[in-house]
Amino acid sequence: MLADKYRPWRFEHVWGQGDAVDQLTGLAQLRKGAHLLLAGAYGAGKTTLVRIFARALNCEDLAENGSPCGRCRSCGAPERDYLIEYDVPGRGGDREGVLAWVEAHNREPANSEWRVLFLDEAHALQPAAMDGLLRVVEEPQPRVVFAFATTEPWSLKA
Repeated sequence: MLADKYRPWRFEHVWGQGDAVDQLTGLAQLRKGAHLLLAGAYGAGKTTLVRIFARALNCEDLAENGSPCGRCRSCGAPERDYLIEYDVPGRGGDREGVLAWVEAHNREPANSEWRVLFLDEAHALQPAAMDGLLRVVEEPQPRVVFAFATTEPWSLKA
């Protein structure tokens, strides 16, 4: 896809998201995984930021500004080793489907330092799925981070 070809892969290439970049680079520099909720308009960079953060958490030679180096073994590894994405509208936001996906992937990573489980367009999750996610998000497996992106944060359950 054209969007993927030109998608930024370093934090300093992301424009207009200074506060989010500062928070994520700080976490990456500390090598600290943290659950994320990114909210904003379509095209604001939510998915891009999650992808860069996942790569930075696993980078073996992190740049001084917290960006992934792009040269190490981890940066060259396929994203599926450390970032597992669930497109909620495309795959369905029902409880059974979402929890089956979490069950399959919510485990300590074997080939990377961190694993990021990313639910894109999280506002499309059904209420029962949100309830089911509560426990696993509050008590994740070691070195597993959940990331949620939404254009409608008011649609998510508190």
